[in-house]
Amino acid sequence: MILQAPGHRRFTILVAETDARARAALDSGLRDDGHCVIVASTGRQLLDMATGSDPDLVLLDLGSSDTEGLATLRALRSLGEKAPVILLTGSATLQGAREAMGLGAWDYIAKPVALDFVMSVIQEALECTPKTAREAVCAP
Repeated sequence: MILQAPGHRRFTILVAETDARARAALDSGLRDDGHCVIVASTGRQLLDMATGSDPDLVLLDLGSSDTEGLATLRALRSLGEKAPVILLTGSATLQGAREAMGLGAWDYIAKPVALDFVMSVIQEALECTPKTAREAVCAP
């Protein structure tokens, strides 16, 4: 049984991660923290799942190239998704980071990265962007 602090809110987090082991670790860690987790293995699956799921946060692996993941981020924003998006990438570039932040990403994290660090960034994003403030905080 998970013990949660008083006032702890259960968030819905949409995770798209191409690596099965990393996806399982994120899924497990977020569920252990009491969150509802929706997992996808591709950007296309993430876009399909984002419609109607009203996530509180999106964790998006950029896949084999920044171009693919940034296209997914653009598509999310064009669908009107205002949840904070944290990008993970194994091929971090300054240009990719600039573009991601310009599209309204909350953070751009280079892999490999410790799960604890990702979890702390997720927690920070959830604490700083309540649903009622998303339009102002996370608008593209």
